Amino acid sequence: MLIFMKKVLIVITTGFASYGGLTTVMMNYFRNMDRSDLQVDFASTNEVDEGSLTELHTHGARYFNLGDRKKNLPGYMFRLYKLIRREKYDVVHINGNSATMVFDLLPAYVCRVPVRIAHGHTTQSGYPIAHKVLSPLFKKMYTHGIVTSKVAGDWLYGEHYMV
Repeated sequence: MLIFMKKVLIVITTGFASYGGLTTVMMNYFRNMDRSDLQVDFASTNEVDEGSLTELHTHGARYFNLGDRKKNLPGYMFRLYKLIRREKYDVVHINGNSATMVFDLLPAYVCRVPVRIAHGHTTQSGYPIAHKVLSPLFKKMYTHGIVTSKVAGDWLYGEHYMV
């Protein structure tokens, strides 16, 4: 009997750190999800400590360092594009704080990833002008919007999201 595993890439738009909010949320989900038919990988902007890598590898996950998102956005996006194209992910799950997630969603969109999840975690952006300018494009890039609260959903998506 052949078992087809769905390939999932979880992208954390900040550094992958055991004390970071985005990482903590996603690792809690990862630890408790049924991964029997999933290959779950993680990508973020930094080198990861050995303890975190050990936990990921113990559960069959891989970690990819995409480099600094703030200092070299085109390079970051190109590395993400190459990773998605090479690994042929079925799902790309972006964790971020604003419509700047468009920079992570665009490579997945171009690679025609069928499920592109934008997972919002806040009700404000450190880049309010970029958020406002990018919002219309952002809303066309994701297939599923997930948030941590209704207030965050109303702020980030306006409509069509799940808490």
